[in-house]
Amino acid sequence: MGYLLLPLTLIADVLAGYASYFYGASILPYAWAFLSRFAGPGLLYLITWPLAHWVHRVPPSSPPALIPYLQHPPQPLLGQIWVGIFLAAHLYYAIKHLSRRYDPTHLGIPQAGNPGEDKWELVRRRWHDYAEGLGRFYQQTSLLHPVRWRYTSESYAPMIELRGRQLRIREDALHQSQVRDLAPELARTLGEYNSADWVFNDVLDYYPRRLMKRHILLGIGIWIPTLLKVTLWPLLHWRRRIMAYDRLAWMCGQGQLLYDKLAALPIYGRPFFSPLPLKQQRLGQLEALIRTEHKWMQDQHLVDTGTEPPILHRPASVPAQLQSGQSQPKA
Repeated sequence: MGYLLLPLTLIADVLAGYASYFYGASILPYAWAFLSRFAGPGLLYLITWPLAHWVHRVPPSSPPALIPYLQHPPQPLLGQIWVGIFLAAHLYYAIKHLSRRYDPTHLGIPQAGNPGEDKWELVRRRWHDYAEGLGRFYQQTSLLHPVRWRYTSESYAPMIELRGRQLRIREDALHQSQVRDLAPELARTLGEYNSADWVFNDVLDYYPRRLMKRHILLGIGIWIPTLLKVTLWPLLHWRRRIMAYDRLAWMCGQGQLLYDKLAALPIYGRPFFSPLPLKQQRLGQLEALIRTEHKWMQDQHLVDTGTEPPILHRPASVPAQLQSGQSQPKA
């Protein structure tokens, strides 16, 4: 769906530029005409009429009709100024976007991965594991993965994230003790890397991360694509994509690890426009996939008929932290 929503976002951005022009060329002149031609005389009439009636004088004339103020001519020059403000806002958020991507101060000093070092080999083995996991299907599926990646040292950064096409991994996650957390999240990230979602996410990151009242009140139209970003697109796109990423993790052989990780988390509340599916939805999908695969393995006599899938024997507690929000719009 990202192929459709991306052009819709860009169309909304063009309409936002026209909305900025209309605000400056028409709404502001109409508002000024309303205040000067109708609201001011009307307020003066309401104040002076009781006083004039009390002193037995002729009351003042009625306020002007409401309609004529709408005939105030628009101001094209003012509209062009507002388009300039709209473009300046675009430039400001573009600079912020590029700064977040390329300025290392935002996520520590990124280091390029070097073939042969332990951290690099740990990630490379994950690619090998995923290829083996995909090999258990009759219909072969090949996934592209980054040839090089970068490490970041900030503890509050996401464990794994894509910045454009660049993969960044938090350095403290690159240890054998953290493989249970790293492996499923890295597999889910490949879902974004192998789809148009990374482009869609990168474009959305240009817009503000939340809807700002000052943009609406000042008529800066960038709030229109931002409104789509924080309301409609999470409901129509990102919830479904997170479910698809979970399914890909299962295909890569990481379904049990991801299930254990999610099952150990408390049930989280979800705002209405959150991009996250419900925890039980994600667990339900993984359980169905694991059970279906286990049933097929029983039919093929690869496991004993009386055994149960491992989801019934999962550890009571898995020290993990949900990182599924990494695959949605950051902006």
